[in-house]
Amino acid sequence: MTIIVTGSTGKIGSSILNNLTKLNQKVIGLSRKKIKSKLNFKNFSGDFNDGSFLNKYINKDDIVIHTAAQTSSSNKKLLFNGNEKITKKMVEVCEKQNIKMFIFFSTDLAINPVGNYGKSKENCEKLIIKSRLKNWVIYRLHPFIYDYTADEKTNIGKILQKVKNNKIIFLPSNGDFVISPILEQDLNQIVNKTLKSKSSFKKIYEVHGLSTTLKDLIFNYKKKINVSNTRIISIPFFMIICACKIFMLIGFNLQIFETLLKLKSNKKKHCASIFKKLGLKILNKNFS
Repeated sequence: MTIIVTGSTGKIGSSILNNLTKLNQKVIGLSRKKIKSKLNFKNFSGDFNDGSFLNKYINKDDIVIHTAAQTSSSNKKLLFNGNEKITKKMVEVCEKQNIKMFIFFSTDLAINPVGNYGKSKENCEKLIIKSRLKNWVIYRLHPFIYDYTADEKTNIGKILQKVKNNKIIFLPSNGDFVISPILEQDLNQIVNKTLKSKSSFKKIYEVHGLSTTLKDLIFNYKKKINVSNTRIISIPFFMIICACKIFMLIGFNLQIFETLLKLKSNKKKHCASIFKKLGLKILNKNFS
């Protein structure tokens, strides 16, 4: 059995692959772009819409973890090609090969979507739910993921790097709004537990970490690294929301706009649900 992870150049895909490699799992990474840097795992690049390419690496009883996605575009066609189209082809190949399990990384923006990205991921979910896959899991992730190194590949990491370098940070409402960031290590332990399960799934899980405010998260991080000079400039949330809606009306619809609209109505969430269901202990303490 081989675990195939798509999107190996992305933050989530590369993290999962490195984690599974450390656990001595047989893994293969698939990417649309060639990776020039040295890797700890085998990686192959090609066209995800090419069934012959996918059939080379996906076989009976394998597990496919599909993290590849188009996230940075507002263009409906690009989102379709980078999300729904490749997911449809991936599902078709996995059905044909009768794989053991299909794990799909979605977003909580797919719940009552307000923009093109959320709608695109919602359509991907529908493809999987209606498929003939015998065993599938969908993880709907909170938009904010981070690790202890403040990796700049993540939204939270970019902010924390500015804190570390004492740069000015512009935040909606001084960062005084609720987020439920996911620690990278927590995401990996959820994947590890799912892979070990012998029971059949066909489930959707909402995955989020401990609720806090962005303001408190930054404060805790400043305290942890002993930095005190970071300056935060507050922008009224209503101004940001109005700007987002105007841009979206004229067709300029980025994922960050959808995230901001969602954050405005965010409430504290109980992160323990998925961890209790899987018998796990949450590692994320938001630097406190």
